[in-house]
Amino acid sequence: MRFLFKLSVIGLFLCLVSVAAIAQNNGSRQVKSLPVSGVAAVVNGEMISLQDLHRQSAPEISRAKLNRNDPQADAKIMAIQRKMLESMIVDKLISQEAQRLGVKVSEADVDAEIQQILDRNKIDMPTLERSLMAQGLNIDFLKERIKSNQINSRLMQVMVTQKVLVPQADIENYYNKNPGDFMKDKVVTLEIIVFPPDMHTDVPGIVAQIKKGSLSFEKAAQTYSVAPSAKNGGKLGAVDWENISPLWRKALSGVKVGDLSPVFQIDEAEAILKLIAETPGKPKSLREAEPEIERILKEPLLQERFKEYTQQLRNKAVIDIRL
Repeated sequence: MRFLFKLSVIGLFLCLVSVAAIAQNNGSRQVKSLPVSGVAAVVNGEMISLQDLHRQSAPEISRAKLNRNDPQADAKIMAIQRKMLESMIVDKLISQEAQRLGVKVSEADVDAEIQQILDRNKIDMPTLERSLMAQGLNIDFLKERIKSNQINSRLMQVMVTQKVLVPQADIENYYNKNPGDFMKDKVVTLEIIVFPPDMHTDVPGIVAQIKKGSLSFEKAAQTYSVAPSAKNGGKLGAVDWENISPLWRKALSGVKVGDLSPVFQIDEAEAILKLIAETPGKPKSLREAEPEIERILKEPLLQERFKEYTQQLRNKAVIDIRL
């Protein structure tokens, strides 16, 4: 069920290493120089090629509908490339640190996660590849991001996780404020539309048509959605409530069978859910819910610690940007 988040790509750790989180470079020994053919940047002696930068920037440039041959688009294209380069620099720093600490991810690990994506979404590889192509991506790009994020995850477990603690009082308070979030044996049947980021201004009108009945949810999903389920009219099928992210649970709060959720964000995209059916469950006890609550409350703390950690890596790095 998490493919929609992983596609953007693998929500948590892309957020952790995004430019917005890391771009402030206080104290790193960074040298800006004139462009050098073939090289975008050198990070601690390791090169990031212009070819790789162009390849990784291409999907975002395509989604922004920018034409490389249009001089008026040059500034926007350069901004996208600089943002992508910052992300690639952080990835390089993380990769170097993981190598130093002996943190590894195998091809089998990557393939296993892709298989989980297929299983959770009840799709086959060709469907996944088509969904990626619709967003200007391909399976190799997805594999690279999965590997990078698995390395980030394992490095965070080694260097960060043990330093983050959640007070018991915070866990109890969260449980008492969100009793409907922690259910066992509850099942919901859902449909979803994930709108492309460049359709932001069109979303309210499309949702209004669905609510009026002039446009069916199924047709809207087939026409607009970039989710793997688009071909099937957005159908996700029956899903255990326990396997739904807190973000989705919040969107579904108070939604009745047959109704739509409010529009909510999945990374840079907007999404909407339709609740088709619901099998009520039983509330979990605090003891049963505690591990999940701890993970939820740890996430923003881990993000902050990881930002600090990656900033420390930048401060010690020698970075030569040649873009």
